[in-house]
Amino acid sequence: MKKNTIVTALLFSCLSAIALHAGPVIVFDIHGVLLRDDIASLVQRKIALLLAQNRGMGDNPLVKELNGLMTMCRPLGQPTAEYSPSLGVPYEIYALFAGIKSPDEVRAAVLAMITNTPLDPKKALMFEALIDTTFNNVERVSALVVIPTTAALLKSLLSDPNNQVYIYSNAPAEWVNQYRTLFPDIFAGIPHDHLMCSGSTGFIKPSKAAFEAICAEANCEISDIILIDDSQQNCETLQQLGGTALRCFTPKPLSGGASTTNTQPE
Repeated sequence: MKKNTIVTALLFSCLSAIALHAGPVIVFDIHGVLLRDDIASLVQRKIALLLAQNRGMGDNPLVKELNGLMTMCRPLGQPTAEYSPSLGVPYEIYALFAGIKSPDEVRAAVLAMITNTPLDPKKALMFEALIDTTFNNVERVSALVVIPTTAALLKSLLSDPNNQVYIYSNAPAEWVNQYRTLFPDIFAGIPHDHLMCSGSTGFIKPSKAAFEAICAEANCEISDIILIDDSQQNCETLQQLGGTALRCFTPKPLSGGASTTNTQPE
């Protein structure tokens, strides 16, 4: 089967699943759904020993190890009452995405933790390169690649005025605002109040409060939400709350910067 045929079949599959719901609120994630983040590749070029993964930063063993170190050492101090380990991220990432701490504050705290923790010098260097690359805005943005299939699905849904389409990303507000400027073909059709993120609401997915924030904005029930997300935890949590999820697997890059996306109902 040709690539274009596969892409068309995927879009039909998604649209058919969405059409089964009356008056749905369709919510797209950004990272891993509309934009692919190649930060791991940037770090790999800096530190040859870094084990890069096709599925992105979330599955990178170095990232998992650093997350564990942050959870143990708590460079930002005692977590706030709203934070829960069940969210699956260390408090530092939660504080960044929820807008509690700025990227610069988190970067400084994590780098200080690395410096003050007895580590193998090679591992410390790898951690520092990872943090420097992640928080370097120029490099972070240069690592973003549009995922064409889901971008096309978003445009198709936006073309029907009867559809309620939202975006909700776990990200600082300044990042999401920057995406609107850098990728106008994707975000131009999204009304400002439909472009939501944890940095503005204070709630990160998969917390129930994040989905309730969408409901408050869209004047709907959680059961009305259809989430298109690459996170299994986000999809499973929404389903447990009564919503519908289409899990989008982060694509592998193809030659020329293109990519493929596998989207299936969870």
